[in-house]
Parts: sequence; C-alpha cells; structure tokens
Amino acid sequence: MLETIAKRLEQQHLGINHVIAGLDDAALRRKPQPDKWNIVDNIAHIASYQLLFTERMQKTIAGESLTFGGYVPEQDARFLEMQKWSVTELLASLEKGGLNLCTLLNNATGKQLANTATHLKYGSLNVTSWAEFYLLHEAHHMFTIFKLAKGIL
Repeated sequence: MLETIAKRLEQQHLGINHVIAGLDDAALRRKPQPDKWNIVDNIAHIASYQLLFTERMQKTIAGESLTFGGYVPEQDARFLEMQKWSVTELLASLEKGGLNLCTLLNNATGKQLANTATHLKYGSLNVTSWAEFYLLHEAHHMFTIFKLAKGIL
C-alpha cells in the first residue's frame, strides 16, 4: 500500500499538465465567478498546501504530537504569494514537493508511519492515512481544474 501511495504522491499532480494543455494565461486566470478560484488559484492552493502538509508529516514522523485545525488558504502568506506565480513555477514546485513527500514516506520506518497527528475535524490519523487524505484533497482540486478547463464551472 505504501508503494502505491508513494507513487501517487510522486505522479498524481502530473495530470494537471494534460488538463490545462493549450490554455493561455487569460484562460488559466479566468474566474468562473468573482468569489471563486480560477485554475491558477487551485494549483497555487495544491502547491502551498503540499508544503504545509510536508512540514506536518516531517514533524509527525519525528514523533511530535500535532493537533491542528482546518487550513485557510487566504490566511496563508505562502498561498497568497504563490497565486502570483506562473503555472510553470507552480507545477515545478508540485513536482519537487511530490518527490520530497515520496522520499519522506519511503525513508520512514513502520513505527514512524504509525505515528499520528490530530485534526480537529477528522480526528487522529497515522502518517499513511494522512498521505491518503492529502492525495484525495489534491485529486479534488484536480477535478475542479478539469471542470474549469472545460468550462463546466
């Protein structure tokens, strides 16, 4: 199971390239509604959350007892900065981050993977379950990107 999760951490985000192929910057930054995220915002969110998630998993693997609430992108300076980045920069960050997460999990011992962190809403999960959570979250935003690229949203 860990091998499958690690491979997905390394590669899942690569599907974004296919979904947005041929779209110009105006299309990538077009908001479906004034208060809704565009494609770049969604990619920036995945990239900034990936960095936060990696920090949390590093601490959890090291044995720190973490408890945290929901992530609010608009309160994250890193997300706000990444919204200004080019798609090329964001995708490069995702690629590097995916490899870092994959390495982090592959280098962790079974005991370290069993370490837990607690979310105020989702409860206590071990590192492997958190990795699955991350992948599902990333996939959700990738589906949103797909819908935006196809003009469904």
